[in-house]
Amino acid sequence: MTRKRNAHVLGAGEIVKTIARLQARISERFPDSGLAHVCDELLVTARATTARVDRLARPYYGLRILAVFVLALAVAAQVYVGSLIDWRAVIKHADAVGIAEGLESTVHLLLLAFGAIWSVLTFEQRLKRRRALREFFEFRSFAHVIDMHQLTKDPTVVLSGGARTPSSPERRMSEFELSRYLDYCAEMLA
Repeated sequence: MTRKRNAHVLGAGEIVKTIARLQARISERFPDSGLAHVCDELLVTARATTARVDRLARPYYGLRILAVFVLALAVAAQVYVGSLIDWRAVIKHADAVGIAEGLESTVHLLLLAFGAIWSVLTFEQRLKRRRALREFFEFRSFAHVIDMHQLTKDPTVVLSGGARTPSSPERRMSEFELSRYLDYCAEMLA
């Protein structure tokens, strides 16, 4: 039985292969260009990110064991405190107001306890999310650098042949080269 792949799931290996092919194409067409160097760095980062994703996908057994230990300790502490109370005396001397206050306090303590339990149980997930977001900013910086490579590559100037000013950037690319350059930028951004 063959297993179908989801069309909306990106495979890390395929992404790295695609970036490697793109890097080869850029280096062949524009050797020693800044864009080729950016794509080299993008390829190195993609490979490193694959390893990071594999590390993040693995469970942190130490944290899980610690969470179970903390929860067991908290439950044991609650049971111990409950056993210290003389429940017969509480029931014997209880009035309606006292019972209502006690129930309110109990509900608040239970809510606080469940909040603490939720915090302990989701700590691993929050830690992984924080690490993933920190790595995500590296790709954001790539997007900005690639964008900057496109700033002086305005196809309308090449096509219309507008007048140059003394501050105009030097434009050495043909129409075809400029088109390829901008296509490579778009592919890197994708």
